[in-house]
Amino acid sequence: MNEAINNRHSRGWDTSNFSAERREYLDGDLAFEAIARSIASEATVLRTWLEPYHTANPRNHPERSARQVCFRVSVYPQTFDLFYNSSDGLRGRYWQEPELGFEATKQVIRLLRPNLMRFAEANPPGFERRSKFASEMGLADVGISLDAPSSKVWVGEEVLISSQPELVVQRWIENEGRGIMGMWCKGPRWRCAPESGEIEVKGGLIDSDGRERIPESKVRRSEEIHFFGFT
Repeated sequence: MNEAINNRHSRGWDTSNFSAERREYLDGDLAFEAIARSIASEATVLRTWLEPYHTANPRNHPERSARQVCFRVSVYPQTFDLFYNSSDGLRGRYWQEPELGFEATKQVIRLLRPNLMRFAEANPPGFERRSKFASEMGLADVGISLDAPSSKVWVGEEVLISSQPELVVQRWIENEGRGIMGMWCKGPRWRCAPESGEIEVKGGLIDSDGRERIPESKVRRSEEIHFFGFT
């Protein structure tokens, strides 16, 4: 085992449950900036849609008018794996520091933004189920949603199944079932380490007046991922 892998294991990010082929590139110290550039160059936008503010206060008219734009993006399997499962991928950046994860998220969205906007212009997003309170979103609001501080990028959660080889991250193991600074672990789903799947980009929730609405449960998202690996 080389020095880089030993150093990573000593820091608490362990891929030893994976195949030798996966470990070779996941433990290869590829920087997030290179992973982000690969995502941007390989990305194929598959679809876009709108989601309403599901947990809005029904008595707060501006809040319940909020909606967000969402995109599904395909990249090569190895790039997906590096993005989600390497120690300097997106989760790895949050693991290192909450602020690094936040900045990594913004970097990916900035790089994907031109492609996403072109796709949204050609394929205007709509609600999958008609929303009672939120209106459709024009292209300008799509941009506002993508640029919002609470916009995020993650993996499609349908690939997070427990039958996969598990990632081992010491801090996240120790924090399962614990509360930290008013935050609570959301369970062991962080252990899932899919090799391939789709990347999901979700803009911030924007109300009918163009203001961002951040659900209370998401205000400390970066910290939650840092401590628990998932939110």
